[in-house]
This record gives sequence, structure tokens and C-alpha cells, in this order.
Amino acid sequence: MRTTIFLAMVLLAASPLAAQQAFSVLPHLVEAEKDASFFVFYDYAQFDNHSGDSLQMRWVKLEERRILSGGHGQSGVWETAIQDPSTYHNPADGVDSADFVLPPEVTGTDRFILQLFPNGVSGRLIARFRFFPVDAPADSVTVTFDYIANPPTAVRFPGEVAGLKIFPNPAREHILIDWADSGIGVKRVRLTDTSGRACRKVSLEPGMQHIALPVSGLPVGPYLLCLQLKAGGEVVKKIMIE
Repeated sequence: MRTTIFLAMVLLAASPLAAQQAFSVLPHLVEAEKDASFFVFYDYAQFDNHSGDSLQMRWVKLEERRILSGGHGQSGVWETAIQDPSTYHNPADGVDSADFVLPPEVTGTDRFILQLFPNGVSGRLIARFRFFPVDAPADSVTVTFDYIANPPTAVRFPGEVAGLKIFPNPAREHILIDWADSGIGVKRVRLTDTSGRACRKVSLEPGMQHIALPVSGLPVGPYLLCLQLKAGGEVVKKIMIE
């Protein structure tokens, strides 16, 4: 009996499940959505090093799809830039792989950043990247970037929409949004930081006229609450999270 238990423990220790991955990168899905008139989309995945030593790393672009709208058939109107912990690749078009060093103690600057310059053209960019140590390619993580550049729209502000209620502001737990008495139709609600990075995003069911948007856990600071209207355009309000 003791021999059986001992062998089981040895097999468990030797199994792949017991091996710790040398690094991690989060999130695995990076999403951003904003108006195509924004100068740049800027978002990232954050590395963490579990090995206790510097890692010689490599990233490889697995896929990139550019789905442009607005009558623009040439993907060249979009430009991209990539920043890994070692190098800033600008422009990044045509750069499909690069090596970098992940230090033993990573900081907030040890990120993989994908920038998109939409140049006023709407569409969608989907790009997948694989990260792995050069000497252990099987120890890999895949991250997908999904950027949506909406058509440039006329932005209206809450002061121009009678009956629209957005409170409290500043907010801690929830933002209550009620448009029942405003006469407008809302099809999507999103909360972005000041760079345009989507922090919360909700598509609404038909007939909905109010929503409580959770904001607990977000860093303190200014945000933009955007209500996408069924008739076109957006209502935008600056929100403080405390």
C-alpha cells in the first residue's frame, strides 16, 4: 500500500500538471472600441515572470485580419505599431516576429502593446500573437487583440438630451442610467478610460430604458460614459470613479 502511494506521488510530481509555467501574460483577449477619428488605439497585455531569472522570449504574429468599411478597400490606410519589453516597432506592418528579454522582476512597462492608427477609417482589426521562451517553444501563450473603429459620429452631450438621468457622479459601485423620459433609444452602453480603452461594455435588449452599470474594481479617475443611440450618434458624459 505504501509503495502504491509513493509511486502515485512520483507520477503526480512528474506530470505536466505539476510543472509551473515560466511566465504568464494577461489578458488573453484585449478589446478596444472607439471612434475612428481617434488618433490612436492603444492597449496591451501584461507579462509576469515566474522563473526567477531573465527569460529570452519571442513573439510571433499568428494572424492579422483588417476588415475596413466606409468604402475603403485598401488596408494600407491603417497603420500599426508594436511595443514589446525590448523594442518599439513603428511601423509594425510586415513585422511578424521578434525576440525580447523578460526581466526576473517585471514592472508595469513590461507589456506587449499594439497600437492602431485608423486615420479616420472605420473597421475592425483582429490580431493574434503567440509568446514563448526561445528555448521552450511549447511553453506558449496566445493573446488576441480585437479593435473596433466605429464610423465617426456626431457626439451629443447630456445637457442637450432632456430627461436623461445619469447618476451618481462621482460613482463607486454602479452608474445608474435612465432614459425612459428622454425620448431617445439606446442600443449600447460602454465606459472607456480617457485613452478610449473599453472598461465596461453592454449591449441592451429591446425595450430596455434603464441600466445599472457596475464600476466597482476600476481604478480611481476620470472615464467617459458613451451611450450609442439607435438613431445614430452618441451621448457622452464624463464620469469620475472614486
